[in-house]
Amino acid sequence: MKESSAATADLLRKLADSYVREGQVADDEAEADRAEYDLGPVEDGPRVGRAATEIAPVPQRRDYIKSLRVAGLKSFERATLSLSPLTVVIGEIASGKSTLAEALALLRRAAGPRFVDEIDELFSGMGSLLRAGTRELDVAVTIGDVDGSVAELAYEMTVVRETSGRARVLHDRLLDVSAGKTRLLSDARLAERHRGGESDEARAAFHRVTHALRRLEVHVGFDVASSWAARAAARGGGARDAAPPAPGDRVHLFGSSLASAYAALRTRPTWSTELLPDVKRVLTDAVDLRVRPEARTGNPVLTVARGAQDTRTDELSGGELAWLALIATLALAEGTRTLVVLDEPTPMIPVALVAPLLERYASRGVRLLYLTSARAILDRLSNPERDVRLSARGPQGRSILEPFCRP
Repeated sequence: MKESSAATADLLRKLADSYVREGQVADDEAEADRAEYDLGPVEDGPRVGRAATEIAPVPQRRDYIKSLRVAGLKSFERATLSLSPLTVVIGEIASGKSTLAEALALLRRAAGPRFVDEIDELFSGMGSLLRAGTRELDVAVTIGDVDGSVAELAYEMTVVRETSGRARVLHDRLLDVSAGKTRLLSDARLAERHRGGESDEARAAFHRVTHALRRLEVHVGFDVASSWAARAAARGGGARDAAPPAPGDRVHLFGSSLASAYAALRTRPTWSTELLPDVKRVLTDAVDLRVRPEARTGNPVLTVARGAQDTRTDELSGGELAWLALIATLALAEGTRTLVVLDEPTPMIPVALVAPLLERYASRGVRLLYLTSARAILDRLSNPERDVRLSARGPQGRSILEPFCRP
């Protein structure tokens, strides 16, 4: 028992160290941005170096993604998606839902120095992104503030396919679109870190846009494949894996780092009053969740306490594991993300459970874009006329977005 307790304590120290390293990177980045954009002192909030039991959430972020516009991207000729606190896009297979997630994933990387290279490495090149018969694509977002105290901004980017097949950013535009008027602030590249001759207003706007895009979170489903199937395919990285300690600020792609996420969530005051009861909606016999080191690697493993017996995540059903990943994703996004995109993440979970969970977090300020083919969710949403858009294929294979109206 002492050996187990010592190993668990050592694991918690490793997790705390990973939070501190992540916090130091975030703090250093924030300090550099504030120095570059002359934004004044760092806001009050949690700093690095806290003990594992004192880990606090990231300070509240006031900006959010208000709308998305795409043109020339895959099956979309042109479309605009206005985003409510909860936006649900329902459509059949190949109707364009996942293209919306891909557009936001592109924008999330737009401020990075390797953005053009990542179009080839991550998105399979311009040939896979462009709508047939086009040479360029446009993606744009508007960024709002929760209380309207600062300007509403729009960021637009056009990417062209060169004769070599490589991508090139043709132009960026940063606009003030407050009060129904449009004013150009800058047409410099978002990825440029040092911009001569920019106004203080433009520099502050670049800072806001960069941070808003970095705090987009896109999920394309949680990997809950059985352990034997993952081993047979010689792959890892899913929700069942005992991944190395990671910062507990989010659930990583495919649900990896789930144990690290729950190590952070268990320190919250709402763990026993809200988060654990949410877990029990699917894992009905769960007494608690625990994070322990795996015997072979020492990496954190999430276990479910069920009476006198603990169940490891690799013994859970796919639906149970997806439910845990969804809860962690939403809880960790509160106050930290400008938009969370969920592309068919929970096909194994009844919409009767998913819909109220989404609505609750949306009511608390988590901006959500939920993409699904399950029309049954319509009967579980409190205001589908406001929150639902329909995605469909129109003439010439064009994807279109339409508001939902009850017949």
